Amino acid sequence: MDDQAAKPVDAIGGAEHEIVELAEGLLAVADRVASEGHPAAASLRGHLDELGASLRAHYAVEEEPDGLYATLDRGLPHRAARIAELLEEHERILERLDCLSRRASAPLPSWDDDRVVAEARYLASFIRRHESHEIELVYELALGDEAYGSGE
Repeated sequence: MDDQAAKPVDAIGGAEHEIVELAEGLLAVADRVASEGHPAAASLRGHLDELGASLRAHYAVEEEPDGLYATLDRGLPHRAARIAELLEEHERILERLDCLSRRASAPLPSWDDDRVVAEARYLASFIRRHESHEIELVYELALGDEAYGSGE
């Protein structure tokens, strides 16, 4: 593996795992909201704040000129459309997170347990899937086309 391909493989270690763990934690908090309702809202808001800060920092690093996405663009030009989709997902994930944060801050009369729980579970799933797809591209870059076919 050359140095260019090794860089993103080395980088996926801690950051992606931290994000996935926070997404898993969101599922746990969603389960708590499902059983306790509005009293668990403060816990959900706290978790969403932590997740949001981590995601924003994580995405900023990935989107730097020498970050993960630049490396993927250079190394996997045949995956340009998929790379662009994943990059756009950053904005969609953050928009969903912000929307869920607002919903989780709603006062009791407008609180909707089922909707909050469903949105939290969807967001956690979306984040895990997104991170998994990034990791797949990183390994495709590291292992080369011979491991992944022609890339088409």
